[in-house]
Amino acid sequence: MSENDAERQVRSFLESVGFQVKRISSLRDEQRADYRVTHENEVHIVEVKGRIENQEYIRDLREKGEASRKDIVGRTNPISKQIRDAAEQLRATPAESSAFRVIALVAASDDPEVHSTQFQSTLYGMVDLLVPAEDGSAVAVPCFYFTFNEFFNLHYVDAVLILVPGGSRICLNSFSTHT
Repeated sequence: MSENDAERQVRSFLESVGFQVKRISSLRDEQRADYRVTHENEVHIVEVKGRIENQEYIRDLREKGEASRKDIVGRTNPISKQIRDAAEQLRATPAESSAFRVIALVAASDDPEVHSTQFQSTLYGMVDLLVPAEDGSAVAVPCFYFTFNEFFNLHYVDAVLILVPGGSRICLNSFSTHT
C-alpha cells in the first residue's frame, strides 16, 4: 500500500524527531491505523488524516486570478467525521495495552492555520469568549470544552498531532483512559 501525501509528511516529521516508523499492514476489507511508531520503550499507533484542499477555490484562483471562500473557524462536521473515522481505525488496530493511540491531522497548504484552529475547536469544543480588558476593550480568551467536542467520546484516543507547515502541535485528550 503506497503512502499518500499526508502520510508521507507525518512519517517524515516523526522520523526527523527520532521515531522509528513502520507501516501497519491490513487485509483488504480492514480499516487499520497507518503506522506503528516506536521510540525507546514507547509504542504509538498512529492514524493519519489530511485536510483536503478546497479544489474549487484553487481552480478559481488559478483560472480567474481571484477567488473567495468562507471558512468556519470553529467546530465543523466534516472534520468531526474525519476524527471519528480515524478513531475507529485506531480502535480496530491490535496493539499492546500500553501503546499510545494517536491521530495525526495534516493541515492543507492553502490555509493551514485556519485548518489547525478548526481541528482544535472540533477536538476540544473550543470557542473564544470575550472578557473585559483593563482599558475597557474586550479580549478574546479561548474556552475549552464550552461546546460539543470529539475528545469527550473518544476515550481510547490519547492525543492528536496536528502538522502545519513549519511546525506541529500536540493536543492531549484529558478524557483518555490510558494510564
